[in-house]
Order: sequence, then structure tokens, then C-alpha cells
Amino acid sequence: MNKPIDLFIIADRELVCEALAAILSSQSDIRVAGHATQLEEATLALEKVNADAVLLNSQKNALTRQWVEHLIGTYPSVRLLILTGQIDTAEIKVGLKMGVMGYLQRDIASQDLYRAIRAVASGQAWAPRDLMTQLIQDRRTFQGLAGRRNLTRRENEVLEHLAQGLTNKQIGVGLNISEKTVKSHLNLVYQKLNISTRAQAAVYAARKHG
Repeated sequence: MNKPIDLFIIADRELVCEALAAILSSQSDIRVAGHATQLEEATLALEKVNADAVLLNSQKNALTRQWVEHLIGTYPSVRLLILTGQIDTAEIKVGLKMGVMGYLQRDIASQDLYRAIRAVASGQAWAPRDLMTQLIQDRRTFQGLAGRRNLTRRENEVLEHLAQGLTNKQIGVGLNISEKTVKSHLNLVYQKLNISTRAQAAVYAARKHG
């Protein structure tokens, strides 16, 4: 049996934390490892909890950005999934550039929430279709779109596989190359496209092949 996903919940209200914990605890493969309502409390807790993913829910964009900056600055490898009240592409683009791995609207079905947590915990980017469409349509999301002409055939293949939600190991198996080689290709893709996260790369790939 696979190890359950250890999820840490951050919300600005205790009641929201408890409600999310109750919903998510119904899944045998998701284990709520803790929750916090204050940034300092969350920072201290995450030092002790080896969370596979962090679910952040906040009512205020400014507060969300502050927390994202602090969490990613303190824990660069954190896999952060954000619950947002509405699609705000400006805020979301900032978040993606900072390293947020996924966004969800709060009115989603519980099954979509479960799928998003599983995806982010495994290192995959996640965004609802309508959000992805908005980001794809905004050509300014990526300053390096022109760089796609410089991608090699192999880099494009890696990018296409990444857009399917595959991990580096899975991409390597599919292309018959090592996981280390996949990482090297992705680093070059990021440099050429002037991006820094898997989520940004997935949006770029969807735009290119959509």
C-alpha cells in the first residue's frame, strides 16, 4: 500500500481549516498532517511536518501573496496549491512565477479538489480548464514565447509530456532517457522561455499545441 499524502492546510479562519480537514480526511490516501491560521504558526509547523503538499486558502489576494512569498522563500521546494475565490489572472500569473504549483476555485466539486491535491503532491501542475484558457490567451504571460523557435526536437517532446501531467521519471520512461537528462532538458526549456515553474511550462505547451 502506498504511503498516504501528508497535506498541511493553511487558512485565515479556524472553521475553514476544520471544514477542509473533515472533507479531505474522507480520502484514504490523503492524511491531514496539520493546519494553521497564522503565517508564523504555519512556518513553525512546516519545520516539523514533512508535508507532500500545502493547501492555502485565503479570502484576500494581498494576504495570499504575502503568505506565498514567505512560504516559498522559506521552503523553496514546497508544493503549494491555492484555493481562490475568483479567477484573477494578474495575481495568478504572479503566483505561478513565484513557484505556486496549482490554483483552484472554491466552488469546485470535492472530487476535483482530491485530484488536484494528488497531482500537486506528485509534482504535477494543476489548474482548472477555464483558468488555463485565460492564461493561454494572454500572450504576455510569458515574456519568452518567441524562444519556442529555439527549442530542440527533444526539448519539445519533454515539454509535451510535461503538459500531460507526467513526472520527470515518467517522462524519462516514455522517451527512453534518464530522469537526470529530463531535468537537464527542462532547465534549458525554462531558460529559453524565460519561465521558472512546471505550471508555466504546462500553460505554454497547452497554448502551443491547443
